[in-house]
Amino acid sequence: MRVFAIPVAVLISGLLFLLALPPADLHYLAWLAFVPLFLAVGGRGFAVGFAAGLGVCLVSMAVASWGLFYPPNLPDGNPSWIYLGFALFGLAVGLLGGLAGETKTLTVGRVLLYAAWGVLFEAAMLVYMPAHVALTQYQVPGALLVASAAGIWGVSFLVWAVNLLIAHAVAARRLRVAGAAALVPIALWAVPWSSEGREGDYTVAAIQTEAFELEDLARLNRRAGDLGADFAVWPELSGMVASPGGDTGALVALAAEEGQPPFATSFQDGVRPMPHNAAALFSGDGESARYLKRKPFGAESQMHRPGKQPVAIQTDQCKVGLNICYDTCFPHVMRDTVRRAGAEIILLPNMDPVSPRGVVQALHAAYTPFRAAELGVPIVRADITAHSMIVDGTGRILARAASGTEEVIVERVNLRRGQTLYLRLGDWFLYFCAAVAVAGLVRIRFGRTSGNRG
Repeated sequence: MRVFAIPVAVLISGLLFLLALPPADLHYLAWLAFVPLFLAVGGRGFAVGFAAGLGVCLVSMAVASWGLFYPPNLPDGNPSWIYLGFALFGLAVGLLGGLAGETKTLTVGRVLLYAAWGVLFEAAMLVYMPAHVALTQYQVPGALLVASAAGIWGVSFLVWAVNLLIAHAVAARRLRVAGAAALVPIALWAVPWSSEGREGDYTVAAIQTEAFELEDLARLNRRAGDLGADFAVWPELSGMVASPGGDTGALVALAAEEGQPPFATSFQDGVRPMPHNAAALFSGDGESARYLKRKPFGAESQMHRPGKQPVAIQTDQCKVGLNICYDTCFPHVMRDTVRRAGAEIILLPNMDPVSPRGVVQALHAAYTPFRAAELGVPIVRADITAHSMIVDGTGRILARAASGTEEVIVERVNLRRGQTLYLRLGDWFLYFCAAVAVAGLVRIRFGRTSGNRG
């Protein structure tokens, strides 16, 4: 059933997908964003479907670069990061569009199979940089509850499946099926947040600043202490100027001063010929064990060698885990910090590339609630320019800094309570999707063979 011409479908789906993503955050649009695409390309062939799916994300990319739907904060920045991010989304959307193009009539079985393939396409991009349609749901309590059991993979599966199911129902004129599919996002939004509230165990602070001079950082850190922070987090590499060659003596001296709360930041250590991007917690007791960033970002891999081990530091208050920036895109890296190192809270120095309107910063920040929900621990994220946040162990954002501002945000958080299913079992749902995909391929192949024999 042809409901949309392909160019019209590409335009509509591109706009809906963009508006569902951060920083526009109209999350409910994600559940029907790809319906026009799937309806338009059905039966047109894989190449047409793939090209149309890629076109959807090119539309999203162009409008995101113009900043039509975003506040005017951070007008400057490098738009190439936006191009890269939406190109990666385009690969996944294009491949799903291609599968839909290969199918004249969607069935419920094909919906589940293609949704599983959508998850696998997203997972394959972990080789370079992940792009999950689940990021549209980072503020939805039910979606984060799903993530606590199945990881971010479970949420992406639902988004793909609902879009495909609605397209199937519209094409077949089965309104009851479409209505049933529409109940999924409604149910996820209706799930209440935890009743624990914000009167937590410890007070934490995230410092959002572009400052690198120790005098400025000391002033902001003292402000965090005045606001009652037990720990503060500075942005990634904020400590680099104060620790030439990996000598952190100035940072240790600052942490020993009266009125300065313990703080975490990262810096280059003195390893030659290529240093690590190292993070540590500085307190009156000195410098903690160093965590070495395990996932250097892009060209950073030519500047910093990766670390290999998780690190968590036992303090008088709790066991504090350390990760850095791009680590949050890789669920197994973050899981190690809690599962293997035993962290009860994660402090996360961050330095996202500056993009126009803070688009890339917003997309990267959306991973933080998912990682917190998956692991059941609070995460304190401090960036240089945008979307620093304090997130509790359910994934709820307790405090968030605006784009383009220098801020100290402070909140109380509860420490980890028990273990989530995802923490215990890891990426089990991803393996389940792989099994579904293989079984589906076998069934399709067997069915064609049987048909030929008949």
